[in-house]
Amino acid sequence: MRNPFFYLVSGSAAKSLTRLILTAFIFVCLTAFGSAQTVSTVHLSVASVVGGTSVTGTVTISKKAGATGTVVLLSSSSVAATVGSSVTVASGATSASFTVGTTPVASNATAAIKAKLGLSLASATLAVKAPTLSSLVISPTSVTGGANFVGTVKISSVAPTAGITVKLLSNQTAATVPATVKVASGSTSATFSVKTTS
Repeated sequence: MRNPFFYLVSGSAAKSLTRLILTAFIFVCLTAFGSAQTVSTVHLSVASVVGGTSVTGTVTISKKAGATGTVVLLSSSSVAATVGSSVTVASGATSASFTVGTTPVASNATAAIKAKLGLSLASATLAVKAPTLSSLVISPTSVTGGANFVGTVKISSVAPTAGITVKLLSNQTAATVPATVKVASGSTSATFSVKTTS
């Protein structure tokens, strides 16, 4: 006896059944992925900063976080800027803040601060700037020829781990300076000797 619940579907009925199955599959996929949370934006409090300064970042997701919150993964494309491995958007919220730390750099650098949630990804660009020369002071301002005096260079922020080299030049043959002076790591100034001829 043939099983009344089993029969062969063919012809137009098979085509209709195939369309029905595909439609159901597409609906399920759209429902599943359409309802998933995604990361919408990453915003930084400033677009550029001198190395050694912290920046506040904010990540926004597409819908309110559930009862246990939503964990968003974080990363940076450059060692000049560092972030935690993740930030949690609290229950009922759509955004969370995090800190971007930067390190002193000898030359300007760019970092992409990235946030990932599931398959979604958003990023923001942070420019990390090197220190600039802020002042040059000579003391005393006048001397008798043959005497030496001291110069001091100051930079806008602390020097990086390897220090930073400042080039020196005198426009008078009666006063000579070294070709460079190095600002040590973590410092903002350095002194050098100016020699004069009688």
